[in-house]
Amino acid sequence: MLKIAIIEDNPFHLANLEEILHCYATEHAHRFKVDTFVSQQDCHQEELKTNMYDIYFVDLEIEDDRLFGLEIARAIRAYNPSTTIVFSTTLSEAMPTVFKMHVEAYDFIPKDCGQAEIVKRVHEALEHEINNQHIQAEPSAPKHSVTYSYHGRKGVKLIFEDIYAIQTVPDVSHSLMLFGNQSTIQFYGTIADISSLDQEGYLYKVSRSLLINLKHIKTVDNQNRCVIFYNNASFPIPYLKIKALKKQLENQQTH
Repeated sequence: MLKIAIIEDNPFHLANLEEILHCYATEHAHRFKVDTFVSQQDCHQEELKTNMYDIYFVDLEIEDDRLFGLEIARAIRAYNPSTTIVFSTTLSEAMPTVFKMHVEAYDFIPKDCGQAEIVKRVHEALEHEINNQHIQAEPSAPKHSVTYSYHGRKGVKLIFEDIYAIQTVPDVSHSLMLFGNQSTIQFYGTIADISSLDQEGYLYKVSRSLLINLKHIKTVDNQNRCVIFYNNASFPIPYLKIKALKKQLENQQTH
């Protein structure tokens, strides 16, 4: 779950950004905790520091002070140096260069650049931080592996946390296809056997013919009926299973 702070004193722009975040979370089965700070007094609350947000959307001009957002961002960077900061403003086009010299920011979004562009760049900032969290969460401990052999056939080494998906092969009895980050392996076996070996619960059973690793899923694409993995590969999902899959992703993010 991403923790997001919005520092914005304009009610229209605040509502617009909140709606963009809500729509993204709903469409992509993510959970965000969003706190808003709408005045200079709000920004001096201890909550802004102690919560250590993952992303800060910062309006540069708060209550007619053209540099207040910059000052707050510099303070944020001092106690949360690795966070993602996104500036927004109605100031002139020349201002981004000036501000980026003072505070490292992921992006600078002009409020007059059009709704489609604002949505696109907010989405990019969210995906940047989601990808960062996924990379940071990668385990550094040695990976547990299991060698599986179906009825004496040639065995295959299974490292469950590295598996993206396992699917039955149509029209080939007891044959499975394993999809990894950069490779696929076909081997003999059953979905039931693989599920029983997965003691840590890495693989979610989408159907009797498909197991998928939720931690590798970046987003669910409803329109194209597929999931997008963090390596940007896509994998088709039966239409009737998408709702349950998104619910499972939401449950995982709350734990």
